[in-house]
Amino acid sequence: MQQEGVPVKKKVAPGPENPLGKYWLQLSVPGYGIHGTNAPWSVGKYTTHGCIRLRPDDIERLYTEVPNGTAVDIIDAPIKLGRLEDGTILLEAHRGVEGRAAAARSQFLDGLQHSAVAEHIDLAAVQRVLADDWGIAVDVSKTHAPSATMP
Repeated sequence: MQQEGVPVKKKVAPGPENPLGKYWLQLSVPGYGIHGTNAPWSVGKYTTHGCIRLRPDDIERLYTEVPNGTAVDIIDAPIKLGRLEDGTILLEAHRGVEGRAAAARSQFLDGLQHSAVAEHIDLAAVQRVLADDWGIAVDVSKTHAPSATMP
């Protein structure tokens, strides 16, 4: 806000326009937390002022199920690769912190080409996901490659 010349808000009033949603989980760093949002498109994006935004249903569940004092580790991983039980391989890429994301992509591609999973993925789909960095998991399985594009 300060960089954009907009007054920095120190408090946010309750109500439907509240960008923090209905729930707030305070982290150990003052002013930072895990919360909902009135802008669902911003979940998983580097659009916040340092907090972690969740969809309303997700933050409500977390708020009601996680006890106070639960340890939280925040990991900046702009690229995530996972395999589901049915063999589907998902890749998620985020813009990441400036300067580190490009290096992470290059390192990821180098490691991927020499890994056991390489023969099961569509490399063109992987490159699209890395270039587009939508911040959502996309199927990059060789047998499911057509779904590697956004609708």
